[in-house]
Amino acid sequence: MSGFKTRELPSDAFVLYIDAYHCDIKEKNKIRKASVYVVLGIDLQGNKDIFGFYTFFSSENKADWIKVFNDLIDRGLKRIMLIVSDDFPGISKAIETLFPFTDHQLCLVHLQRNVRNQMDKEDSQVFNKELKNIKENSLDYEDGLEKLDDLCSRFKSKYPSFIKHIQSNKERYLCFLKISRKSKKTHIHNKSS
Repeated sequence: MSGFKTRELPSDAFVLYIDAYHCDIKEKNKIRKASVYVVLGIDLQGNKDIFGFYTFFSSENKADWIKVFNDLIDRGLKRIMLIVSDDFPGISKAIETLFPFTDHQLCLVHLQRNVRNQMDKEDSQVFNKELKNIKENSLDYEDGLEKLDDLCSRFKSKYPSFIKHIQSNKERYLCFLKISRKSKKTHIHNKSS
């Protein structure tokens, strides 16, 4: 197991999916609250791999995420196009500090779940259907932002606080559209070369 945790990582990654799992761990006949931080990476060739998992006997926090990111850097990871996470406070600042050229994508699955929790059933179904359409059919990042603004404006009067929260994070909900466009341009350029 120690070889897995110390092995060298690729210097470049397309995306990291990061999350913390909260659980109880039995240690020396005592149950302790823990957070297990998991990092799933996809390299530039599209290969998936667990880059690391880390156990901390504390609640999820920014300081521990910084330790995780520093370990990834120490093991060779230098550049990442996109990091996908939930909206945990502090992750954005940790990413900006250690990976300043990396886009931070907020997880759309978490957003859809929050929509179901914050809106009534009929509204949440409409909103999530439109959100899926934005994800799959936006021409580019700017088009996606415009469509998300239009969608939010339809529900703003009924759910003002929740919609304000979505709009304050809209760029991070749609970061992947910037990369999709870059990838398409790279693919076209490579074909014409």
